[in-house]
Amino acid sequence: MNNLSNIQVKLSYKLVDRNKWQSIELVPENYFDLEPNESVNLDSLPFHNHAIEYLVEDLEVQREIVAATKLHLCDRENHQERLITESFWNSGRNRLIERQDIGNKPYSEIILEMLMNEVPEVWEVLRCDRLSGILKPSYHAKIQDHEDGSQTEYRVDLLPKPESSHSVQQVA
Repeated sequence: MNNLSNIQVKLSYKLVDRNKWQSIELVPENYFDLEPNESVNLDSLPFHNHAIEYLVEDLEVQREIVAATKLHLCDRENHQERLITESFWNSGRNRLIERQDIGNKPYSEIILEMLMNEVPEVWEVLRCDRLSGILKPSYHAKIQDHEDGSQTEYRVDLLPKPESSHSVQQVA
């Protein structure tokens, strides 16, 4: 873990009843879940999948009062950055996530996660990648949570349907 000082982790957040953003610096050892002697980089696994979890667990901020988070990861040595912004609504249960990687491997995606049904819990997830400047769906599914902790995934077809064999008449 000799390159931890090259990585900066800044978490900004906005509460629903405040106009100003608040920010905290996270120590890389407290953000990344590293194996012994693992070299850290922006693709190393974090302890939590979402920045809000660091607020809820470490700062004891209530999930329902968070309007948005901005996570800024910076690798100064390799001149790479990752920005992950999340906006919340429906008491923090729904989220819109935007990820941007800046550097030698630029990448951009947007993910929409929405609670569609409470009993049983059904989530709709839509992931879009930016390819040649255009957002294109790469994953779309409804995911049902079960009481035993398992989930069932219902994928939505992303491929266009083949044209039907019937002809279309043009009206003059």
